[in-house]
Order: sequence, then C-alpha cells, then structure tokens
Amino acid sequence: MNLHLEEMVAARTHELSESENKFRHLFNNSKDIVYISDATNQIIPINNADFKMLGYPIHDAPNLHF
Repeated sequence: MNLHLEEMVAARTHELSESENKFRHLFNNSKDIVYISDATNQIIPINNADFKMLGYPIHDAPNLHF
C-alpha cells in the first residue's frame, strides 16, 4: 500500500511540474500583457510584454500598482 501511494505522489508531482512548465512558458512568451496581483493590487509576477508595451523598466515591477 505504501509503495502504491508513493507511486501516486510521484506521478502527480511529475504532472504538476509539467503543468507549471507549460504555464511558465505561456506566461513568459506571451505577446500580450499578463500579470498577477495580490489583494492590494500590487503586481507580483509580470511578463516581458508588459514592459515592452508600457515602457517601464523591468526593475520597476515591484513598485507598480494597478
């Protein structure tokens, strides 16, 4: 039983890793503005298209609020 649970956890961990890699690729390579904000509307991650389209230097990301 323990071996079966370990195999299930390993399989789910692998699936989660693949899903995260797909999301990260889409997020980082999108030509559209994509960002995630917290409850105070402070930008958390932001993709490169944001800076290209809006003209902000990438080091300003932690200071942006929308």
